[in-house]
Amino acid sequence: MNLLTAQIGQRKAFSDASGQGLTVHEASPKNREAIAEIDALIDEIRITE
Repeated sequence: MNLLTAQIGQRKAFSDASGQGLTVHEASPKNREAIAEIDALIDEIRITE
């Protein structure tokens, strides 16, 4: 079993975006750290497929 190493922090940007029905990629203002965390997770999932 492979474990993922990408880490997602508990950021206000995630709750703000989801409260609007958006992702952090879609929400405004942009939170670069939150976007980078999600991108790292997506990249890691793609590698393990």
